[in-house]
Amino acid sequence: MEDRKKRPESNDAVSKEDRDLLRTILTKDNDRIKQEIRNAETDVVFELGFEGGGLEVTRYRAVNGKVYFRTSGTSMTLDEKDDEKWIDWEDEPVASFEGSLAELRLGTNILCITPISVHPDFRLTVRTYIEELLAKVTTDDRQRMGEFLAASADEWFDRLDRFGSRQISE
Repeated sequence: MEDRKKRPESNDAVSKEDRDLLRTILTKDNDRIKQEIRNAETDVVFELGFEGGGLEVTRYRAVNGKVYFRTSGTSMTLDEKDDEKWIDWEDEPVASFEGSLAELRLGTNILCITPISVHPDFRLTVRTYIEELLAKVTTDDRQRMGEFLAASADEWFDRLDRFGSRQISE
C-alpha cells in the first residue's frame, strides 16, 4: 500500500515571507485576546511557590464568554554585585488550562515544587498531569531530586494541604 502522507522535504520549508505572515497573524490574535481579557473576570486557579519566586495561572472570563489562561510569576536572580534582583514575567494567554501547564516547561521539576493552591475545577487535571510526569521520572531524576521528589500524586497534593497558604473555593 502506498504511503499517501506527504513527508516534509527540505524544499518544503516555510519561506521567510510565510513565517513573517504567520508572525503577524499571531501578533494580531494575541493583541485581540489581550483586549478581550482587559476587563475580564479573573481568578487564580493554580499557584506554585519555590525558593526565589513562584508562579500562578490565572483564568480570564471575558465578557464575550471566552475563557483564557495566562501564566505569570516572579523570579529572583542575582546581579553582578550578588544583590537580589526580582523579575516579574508573564506568558501570552492560551485557550486552555492544559495549554498553560504545557507553557510552564518545568517537566518533572514541578514534582519538587510546593503547590500553594489548586482551584477545585482543575484538581483532576493537575492530578492527571502530576501522574503523567511521575511515570516519566528516571532513575537519574530520582537521584538528582532526592527527598524533594514526590513519590505519588497523593504525596504531591499532601504538600498543598500542609504548605498551601490559601484555599480556593468554587
